[in-house]
Amino acid sequence: MILGVILIAASLGGAVLTGVGFEWLALLLVGYVVTATFYTQKLFSRYQNKTFLRTLFLTLLLSIVIFIGSFMMVQVLIASAGRYNQHYTSNYLLVPGAGIIRKEPSFTLAGRLDTAIHYLNNNPETKVIVSGGLSDGQLASEAQVMAWYLEKYKISSDRIILEENASNTLENILFSKKHVENLYETSLNEIIIITSDYHLLRSQMIARRTGMRASGIKSTSPPDLYQQYAVREYFAIFKSMLLDWP
Repeated sequence: MILGVILIAASLGGAVLTGVGFEWLALLLVGYVVTATFYTQKLFSRYQNKTFLRTLFLTLLLSIVIFIGSFMMVQVLIASAGRYNQHYTSNYLLVPGAGIIRKEPSFTLAGRLDTAIHYLNNNPETKVIVSGGLSDGQLASEAQVMAWYLEKYKISSDRIILEENASNTLENILFSKKHVENLYETSLNEIIIITSDYHLLRSQMIARRTGMRASGIKSTSPPDLYQQYAVREYFAIFKSMLLDWP
């Protein structure tokens, strides 16, 4: 139990000091699993006659406790992403794609772009990277559609950088970093990500894995949309933790 508490405390301290990353989330979950296992076993230690059914029930109960606890912890982190320790010092803003309808952004993507427009109007020195490739059956890449939308709202084209090859969040971040570094022959070590509220935590964690400091600004989603995608993000975060490596 003491080990579990130490791991949880270490993960929270590390996240406060350096920002939430996959390594701190993994440490937090391991600490929680250790603590939950200790208390569940202690609860059932009174049963001396440990039959197969009791062992099965204990295993099932522990699995449920771990799932519910980890789900709630991740949901708290998703909800709090972008609220604390934000320092907008980068001159580069990244808006990852979220679907288009012919030559128009989807509802979700339009929300991200509107948030970006507000920030760009208040920060005239900032450039924006729009990232998203060409999907089957579409007339233009997501990046191109985003650029058209920004230009329609008076964002100068010389402030817009198109990255037209990405097809997922990891590629949005990694390809954008490489594109800017090749374009301007400089290292991109810090970035501001504007994305949907439910998507911000995972985007920042992936960006940190690529070696960038990542501040975040959330585009607020309608409650029903947030609830649906926040549940999906729970599983997407674990998938990214295991598979999304630069």
